[in-house]
Amino acid sequence: TPWKETEPCDVTCGVGQSLLTRTIIQKETNGGRPCPKVLERPRQCDQGPCPIACVTTASWKDVGVCSVTCGGGVQHQVREITTPPKYGGAGCGDLQRTVPCNE
Repeated sequence: TPWKETEPCDVTCGVGQSLLTRTIIQKETNGGRPCPKVLERPRQCDQGPCPIACVTTASWKDVGVCSVTCGGGVQHQVREITTPPKYGGAGCGDLQRTVPCNE
């Protein structure tokens, strides 16, 4: 028979393998051509790129100065993206925040 995929790709993203098989419907007789010996073969499959999650710096950096010099103010902070998300990977979360200062 023709080759048929009997086992799907073994990965959900990236490059993996699937299994192709074929069967013998009728063995050779009366001097006919012998059947092929190989009835299974692997096949490379490409499921597309794997998701890449966002990676940010762990530490927050102050932007500017505290809004007041005493009595409690706010400080704006940011963190940087070191690896942007790709192919449906997890997002970056908050990249800016405001924290209390000079309390």
